[in-house]
Amino acid sequence: MENVEMPQPLDANGLIEAIQAGRVKQFVIIAELPDGDINSCAEITDREGANRHFMELELKGLPELYRAA
Repeated sequence: MENVEMPQPLDANGLIEAIQAGRVKQFVIIAELPDGDINSCAEITDREGANRHFMELELKGLPELYRAA
């Protein structure tokens, strides 16, 4: 088996910098349920590329999504 190095996830500051630089095209929010199931509960995709206005609107909706759950 070949040893493949996985990229490290960004911390919050790294994510903010990536958004500011226009390098983010997709977010996937993952939720782990109490029984251990892992579900993708929201996928935010900008098909046109890194559109910061689109991302901002989608991210602002996440607290409401969380409260509704």
